[in-house]
Amino acid sequence: MAVKRVTLAPFDERPSPAFTARYPEIINPNRLHPDARALMEPRWIKGKFDEQPVKIFHLKDVFVTAENLILDRQFQFIENACDLYSDTELATALANIQRQFDAGRLIQHRSGILAKRRAASNYGHFLMEMLPMAIIGEPYFHDRDHWHVVHRVDPPLQDVMFRAFRLLGFPLSRLLVTDADEVVHFEELIVVRGLTEHGYYMSPLCVQVVETLGAMIPAGVKRKLFIRRRPGWNRGRSLLNEDELSARLAAKGFAVAEPGSMTLEQQISLFRGASHVIGVSGAAMTNIVFCNPDTKITLLVPDRFPDIFFWLIAAHKRLHYVELRAEQKAADGDDHWKADFSLSESDIRYLEDNPSATQPVPHVIATAHIQNIGDVVAGPHEWIGTPGSGRWVEGFSITPQDDITNDEIEYQAVLGANSVSSWIKGGILCGTRGLSQPLLGFRIRLLGSAGRRYDCHYAATFLDGSSKTTIPAGALCVSDALAPLEAFQITLTRRAV
Repeated sequence: MAVKRVTLAPFDERPSPAFTARYPEIINPNRLHPDARALMEPRWIKGKFDEQPVKIFHLKDVFVTAENLILDRQFQFIENACDLYSDTELATALANIQRQFDAGRLIQHRSGILAKRRAASNYGHFLMEMLPMAIIGEPYFHDRDHWHVVHRVDPPLQDVMFRAFRLLGFPLSRLLVTDADEVVHFEELIVVRGLTEHGYYMSPLCVQVVETLGAMIPAGVKRKLFIRRRPGWNRGRSLLNEDELSARLAAKGFAVAEPGSMTLEQQISLFRGASHVIGVSGAAMTNIVFCNPDTKITLLVPDRFPDIFFWLIAAHKRLHYVELRAEQKAADGDDHWKADFSLSESDIRYLEDNPSATQPVPHVIATAHIQNIGDVVAGPHEWIGTPGSGRWVEGFSITPQDDITNDEIEYQAVLGANSVSSWIKGGILCGTRGLSQPLLGFRIRLLGSAGRRYDCHYAATFLDGSSKTTIPAGALCVSDALAPLEAFQITLTRRAV
């Protein structure tokens, strides 16, 4: 029979704080596949992530199976307390309940906190999603006689789970490890939802939990790290010339590490001592959550891989985050983004030179005059003006920082349908101030040495509700209807040469 799907109102809610995230610095942005960019760009340009609720479900008389498939006593699937499951998976769960009940093997407990989700066998998802579920759900039981429900996984990750709970002061005797086809009945079950939405959102509360864990382990030796993926990894997105890169970075003073072969405490110590981390996008790089603010992070990412998981961690930790996008092998099908990839010789030389650790990140400071507000100042990667505010930009100036001079940047404003201002040098007002004359758009270009060393692109929102993203240097940024300019954002990235 088909399992009915139902939703329940949460028992409680707690606010997850707002946070801001800078547009990432991307090396070789021209390699980023358009499909991947289309998925990530709306998050990258968002700037501010507003406060949103974390929902707490206090469920009574329920069955738990798979990773977090929950059925009530009427065998209804509680959809908004779980991840997605197909009708076939629901039918299998129902059959497992009946089979274990008939065999007298149905496990029953009074109370528990769910600490598992789909992708339970991934180190990063456990650390940043499932462990926070357990800790944030803890205050809802006043005694210590409840279970933390975790998934049975491969021994290395199971060891990480045990160590994490033990470091946080929870007895291992209260950890309930369950298989995918095992069914457990709970009189009461706490489920925490809303901490993460993969590819879209990560709550600052997740990082706060993991930082508590990391603070218990002393920092290791301060050094530059190259992080290899787990030996023998064969599930896609492998760096084909990793051995060559490893040897060449080691010759440049990098310590080469394979976190998958370390204990949790060793991984925490290693990353707490890091001054610069280079690594392939994969679970081991989740450990950047243990790095100190301003640590240099260079993530090696296949060009078709659409993921913002590590960027969000870097935003919460205020890390200096750089993505180097590299070419993947040709592949067809829905999983084409999992194809292996390799670095070019220029990519490797870029990493050997280690510019992220030795040179400042180029950026600009912008001042804009906003309708009914006056002058506002925006720092690196911040929005100039406020998206969605309904107020137009009347004039602006752009002042480059670090190793770009005012003479190496120019900008124009679109004043009307067929009217564009002259090119203006850095630090000088373009447009008007106090005349209630809206700008309709703009463009920016880099000159001389700056134009050879850096790429520039920009994004904007307009009063008609439209937006433009990733406009390259020199191109006009205007809405299709020539609506007044509301806000814009400028990003400079260093070229790999």
